[in-house]
Amino acid sequence: MVGVEQVLARLDLSGCPVGTVLDKRDPDQSVEERFFGGWINALTAHKRWNMPSMFRVIKEGEKEVLEHIDLSDRCLVTGDSLWRDYTVKASIRHMLPISTPNADDLLNTIGHSGIMFRYQDLRHYYFFCLEGYERLVLYRREDDTWSVLSTRFMPIDRGRYYNLKVQVFGNRIKCYLDGEKIFEVVDGIFQTGKAGIRTNTLCRISGVSITMTEQQRRIFEEERKNYDAALENLRAKYPKPELFKVINLGKLKPKCCQSFRVNINKRRFP
Repeated sequence: MVGVEQVLARLDLSGCPVGTVLDKRDPDQSVEERFFGGWINALTAHKRWNMPSMFRVIKEGEKEVLEHIDLSDRCLVTGDSLWRDYTVKASIRHMLPISTPNADDLLNTIGHSGIMFRYQDLRHYYFFCLEGYERLVLYRREDDTWSVLSTRFMPIDRGRYYNLKVQVFGNRIKCYLDGEKIFEVVDGIFQTGKAGIRTNTLCRISGVSITMTEQQRRIFEEERKNYDAALENLRAKYPKPELFKVINLGKLKPKCCQSFRVNINKRRFP
């Protein structure tokens, strides 16, 4: 669709302090609020899990870039579940061809880094990625099923960045590498969804952006308006909850847990 592109989201790290970022355990989230507003580190659990982010900002030459530092599986996601037609761009340096098994994929050994689009959740999305030593792949992922929609074998230079771009319009998906159209496929399994980047190996990421034309944005805003209106109409059919009573549980003690601890302490071990 021809038209002036409007930026919906961008990952601009110019001037970002170097160091670990997107770590939910860190009480100071000022860097995240300033440079990663609207982006979610979706594969890092709540801070009480004590899980590291595996992302850090480094200085590469005169430019700040985002680095994924190990062979874990991580992603950054942004946007609206009703986004339909848009363009995603990212510059990615795929630095290792390998990965290790993880909770998401117990058989995983191949590294891949790329763009997620029409993202439904962490296990349902399209994925245009650099993979292993020598492959460029467009996947449709549905749980543990990775359907290859298109692929091209090519040597991957681990010392350089590749400019990946995806344009999605209706059922048509166009994928570009360094300005050259590589794939064009028709697939309509996922009609809408968020966008982002994902990797399971050592890589560096720069220049991430999501854009829409003015017409595409108007269509999205109309769909969002209709969806919200339909949701409010549905809510109106059900009675609203009312507060009946407030019960203070502060003085109550978990007696069963206390009893359990007493029994443990009284056990006699040979």
